[in-house]
Amino acid sequence: MPQQGEQRVFVRARKHFRPRYSVNEARLGGLILLALALVGAWIAWRGAHADPSLTAAGPGLPRRSAEKVDRGPLPAELALPGWREENLAAFGPSDLYVKIDGREGYYKALGFERLHCATLVGPGGAPTVDLELYDLGRAGNALGAASGELPQGAQPSFQDGSLALVDKNALFLTRGKFYLRAVGSDEGPAVRAALARVKERFLASLPAERMPWPYALFGELGVAPAKVSYLAENAFSFGFASNVHVGLLPDGDTELFVAPAADVPRARALAARFEKGFAEYGEPLGRRAGVSWFKDRYLSRASAAGREGRLVFGVHGAADEKVGAALLGRLGAAVRALPGGTDFSAPAAGAKEE
Repeated sequence: MPQQGEQRVFVRARKHFRPRYSVNEARLGGLILLALALVGAWIAWRGAHADPSLTAAGPGLPRRSAEKVDRGPLPAELALPGWREENLAAFGPSDLYVKIDGREGYYKALGFERLHCATLVGPGGAPTVDLELYDLGRAGNALGAASGELPQGAQPSFQDGSLALVDKNALFLTRGKFYLRAVGSDEGPAVRAALARVKERFLASLPAERMPWPYALFGELGVAPAKVSYLAENAFSFGFASNVHVGLLPDGDTELFVAPAADVPRARALAARFEKGFAEYGEPLGRRAGVSWFKDRYLSRASAAGREGRLVFGVHGAADEKVGAALLGRLGAAVRALPGGTDFSAPAAGAKEE
């Protein structure tokens, strides 16, 4: 209860207890309002005068400054006669978002080290081709990045340790630790000619590097890079099948596989175990291409395994033994053509393939 003589702050509605306001409080309030007005004016001014480098993602827009940028591994003479280069730039891990905001996590997860960019501009300002060359540290990372971006169903070519694909208005190319993505502004013949020039210059200028053997082996047989996998254990539900490299063909059912063994006697024993495993799940179809074929009783598809040195290779889930035998013959020839000294050791833990 209030003491005798005390008055309440509000005696009745709208009547304030204090007889007057503090001058200091009025001044402080005025300063706060002025500061808010200044902040609002600054925001409006910056919106009308944005840094052009923040939106320099297309041709004709300036980069951060007019300073000369080191072209790094970008080859010289990329442009066709009558074309020119613009927007030469480079980005590292700390500012990659400036170029590909929202997508940088994809490349950083694949060992990103550096991005070099340029735009090729045709006569009169059109058409254009934007180039992005990613340094991803090693060939396996470059192939992994390309695998996630190749068009569905595309069949790239493999040449001298490189993957290359021209699809409509885009070029995808890996060479060693580098992954190149070049995208044209249209699908016309001028862009196609520019992409062919870019491919030629990069293949001639970037250092070649041996591609991880499973990609090279299966790629020559029509397996897309994204369909190459490594099964550390229990391949095809066989408890004995470990350290198996698999390539899924475009039909979505047929798998090619290679399983390195420590030596020839172990490879011979492993091939026999694959044959026994296929026999337990299916019915015999006779011998073709020097091996026994079996039809899976549940899937009605044919499988077999052969051996070359200390490598066991085979076909799992072919449409029939005739088709499977043809595939096995091609796979065997590719296995025999692998370079001497190829490292068949298992990929490092956490690596997709290497």
